[in-house]
Amino acid sequence: MTTFNVLLTRAAVASAAVSIAAVGFSGIAVAQPPPPPVDPDAVPAALLDTECSIDQLLGATKEVDPVTYGELVERYNSEPAFLQPAIINHLNLLLEKSPADRQTEVDELARLFPQFVPLFVTTEPNAKEIADKCPSLPAEDPSVLDMP
Repeated sequence: MTTFNVLLTRAAVASAAVSIAAVGFSGIAVAQPPPPPVDPDAVPAALLDTECSIDQLLGATKEVDPVTYGELVERYNSEPAFLQPAIINHLNLLLEKSPADRQTEVDELARLFPQFVPLFVTTEPNAKEIADKCPSLPAEDPSVLDMP
């Protein structure tokens, strides 16, 4: 075998090795695991991080998502009068927690008052808009729980 043929053979082998490596590495790059499923009970980050009061959140929900707001106020007003302060107290306790602890508190709220969880577990676009709007509303507004 001539020197030229040896060099040509080596070049072909090297080219084949590079091609095989490229195919192998591209397979590795593409084979990423799928993202974890979105937890439907997870509180969106915009609401976990809010510094708004319950009245501000309800007021913002009233403006951004009137249907959800109407359902929440209707549920609240259908509760016995002796239970309504406990609901507000629990919601305020939730907002006093650190953002890291709020998801745990929402899970507890879901066990005690599942009908009020939609205030916190909402679609991400609405959550951001609600969180952006709520600081501009009064921190205390008891009329926000009046029937529309």
